[in-house]
Amino acid sequence: MTLQLAEMTLDELRPVLGVALPMDAAFDGWNANALAATASRLGVDGRVAALVFPNGAMDMIDAWFGAIDDAMLEKLTPEKLSAMKIRERITA
Repeated sequence: MTLQLAEMTLDELRPVLGVALPMDAAFDGWNANALAATASRLGVDGRVAALVFPNGAMDMIDAWFGAIDDAMLEKLTPEKLSAMKIRERITA
């Protein structure tokens, strides 16, 4: 069962917003305007979204990096990495 955004905790909502934020941050910068736009686009209450990132831009960027790291770990499991040659690992 997938949680609806309105049912998510702040910790569960953080990676969801972290993945979506760059689209708005590219135009507005890493600030409250970008967060409000992302929250609106996803149907998340803007006040709740603001609670997810209490330290502003640094928290938003950290969540984005975390989402990238999670996607990389999901795609490149330790088993896949260990089967690759060094050059393939670097490229991947």
